[in-house]
Amino acid sequence: MNRLLVVFAAALCLIGSASAANPVVINVDDASPPFAYSAGGNVIGVYPTLFYTAFAKMGIPVKLVAKPWNQSLAEADAGKAAIGYFFATPERLTRYDFSEPVFTENIAVYYNKAKPINFKNIRDLYGKKIGVVRNRHYGEDFAAAKKNGGITTIESFNDKMNFRNLNGGLGDAVLATEESGKAILFSEKLLGVEQGKEYLISNKGHLAFVKSANQTELLEKFNKTIAAMKQDGSLDKIVKQELTR
Repeated sequence: MNRLLVVFAAALCLIGSASAANPVVINVDDASPPFAYSAGGNVIGVYPTLFYTAFAKMGIPVKLVAKPWNQSLAEADAGKAAIGYFFATPERLTRYDFSEPVFTENIAVYYNKAKPINFKNIRDLYGKKIGVVRNRHYGEDFAAAKKNGGITTIESFNDKMNFRNLNGGLGDAVLATEESGKAILFSEKLLGVEQGKEYLISNKGHLAFVKSANQTELLEKFNKTIAAMKQDGSLDKIVKQELTR
């Protein structure tokens, strides 16, 4: 009997060691400041800090990895990692389990001051070339306009590249979250680029796992933790801290 207890205890230790040795891996974009980016070998920004904090409160080890968006998405599709600040679409909902919204991002339109765009709705972008990040979601109306040929897109791997292209005269406008756009305009000193007054869309960012990963229980714990962080004000504090870093 004692021997069985020893074996059982050893097994529990092995399980605990395996859990600690295999943290939850979350992929994020490597070049979308202030939301997620890599700097000095560290993964930082609004979402990484929120994820680190939430998982620490949950007592679950986590590893944040910053990669180009396409690579992050491919690994999430293959079940190798979760995907951070993912936007829910009808198609994605069939393949992924989503957390409750973590943060809401406002997608703005940016253009050259020399060629201003009086943007009020999607039709104001018809006939124009718009810089976007490959495989990023900009709303159903934008997707439909792109599909029917009303809008031509110039795809790149991150927001910063899109802004540099626009500043260099390539394309008519760029789409980016307001916070990311402002951060890039400041860091790149793009005085000739301006933000439109109206948002294209407001996207809710989620943590998501491919359904085959069977992580609904973890997502439930994560949802409760994020809800508590919203309630006690710690989530807002982190957001403000990272947006002014």
